[in-house]
Amino acid sequence: MLSLDVQVKRQAFDFSLCATFDGITAVMGPSGSGKTTLLHAIAGLVKPDRGCVQLHHHVLHDTQQRVSVPIHQRGVGLVFQDARLLPHLTVHRNLVYGMPRQDRHEQPFELMDVAQSLGIDHLLDQRAATLSGGQQQRVAMGRAILSQPRVLLLDEPCAALDHRSRARVLALIQRVHQRWRIPVLMVCHHLRDALSLTSKILLITEGQPVAHDDYHALLADAAASAHLSTDGLLNVLPVRAKSNNATHSTGWFVEGASRSISITGMHTPTAHEQATVMIRADDIALSLAPAEFVSMRNQLPGTISSVHQRGDRLLCLVDVGCKLIVEVTDLSFGDLDLAVGKRVWCLFKSCAVEYMASTPRASAPGIAPHTNASVSQVLGETRVPRRDRQVVRSSNRY
Repeated sequence: MLSLDVQVKRQAFDFSLCATFDGITAVMGPSGSGKTTLLHAIAGLVKPDRGCVQLHHHVLHDTQQRVSVPIHQRGVGLVFQDARLLPHLTVHRNLVYGMPRQDRHEQPFELMDVAQSLGIDHLLDQRAATLSGGQQQRVAMGRAILSQPRVLLLDEPCAALDHRSRARVLALIQRVHQRWRIPVLMVCHHLRDALSLTSKILLITEGQPVAHDDYHALLADAAASAHLSTDGLLNVLPVRAKSNNATHSTGWFVEGASRSISITGMHTPTAHEQATVMIRADDIALSLAPAEFVSMRNQLPGTISSVHQRGDRLLCLVDVGCKLIVEVTDLSFGDLDLAVGKRVWCLFKSCAVEYMASTPRASAPGIAPHTNASVSQVLGETRVPRRDRQVVRSSNRY
């Protein structure tokens, strides 16, 4: 757990925050609002003018007690926006640079496993200066993970990445957190990236926290909702494959829903397979009854549990087994005589459902951090042949 109560004063900037973080938290807000300042204050790159920073009951900074733990002793894995690799060194040596000097043969992660998971194993002999921005960012992520951090601080880790690389990095963050239970603070500008990892969001503007809560709770706050996204709100839904004995087929079901849904581009599921999908709130239509002569084959019955104003639109939270955000106009809301408690049907096209990722397997209970498990074991990937791992280990002398 990470807790802080700090104030950082600059000429035209006064940042202050009192909060406690556990799990994964997305930090969002406009440019210049203080998101990076927050990460730097935790890492020790910025010295707070007042306050305390505490990680797992260890005081990292306390102005009253005059305690300030040096940066290299804080156990912080920090990924900057611009990667900040050592350009004259190879990718391999940049990755090794982040690993603790002692007991390198007893790392919780093996270097080649991390490199393969991030898709940079073929770049190990290249100098960092020759890499693209996205490749450099993935190397920076690998370096942070190999440093065995007690907290991960990520400053827009996906900003320079293409869709495939973004998915790799987000999946690794999620699964590393699940396996080692370390707090993660991730600065991001896009709601999609945030909700790919967590529903816990900290909103900051002009150095002050606007809100720190669950995504659905923030929707009820008009001020917070306005800061969440300028290009539409999103639903992130867990889906599970279930077999239908009557039709001898397997379909995708939203967790808790009674009807299967069709998802364009997704493979035929196997029984009990789990995944995560995303649907824009404005891609869903409401109906008072199931529709027969329409092209929208996905139709989920539910009940409106709450309604919130958002500009000139209304947000209806519909309980279909889980919460589904639906954006409608005031005119439609009145014409359909919608209200809390009203029974409705949520309609959306198959092509409106975006497949995000297979749901990671939960970590085994009771396993402590820094055990000798490789990333390939955590991710369920094929392990590197032993001879290849020995080659990498033998060169860990830098």
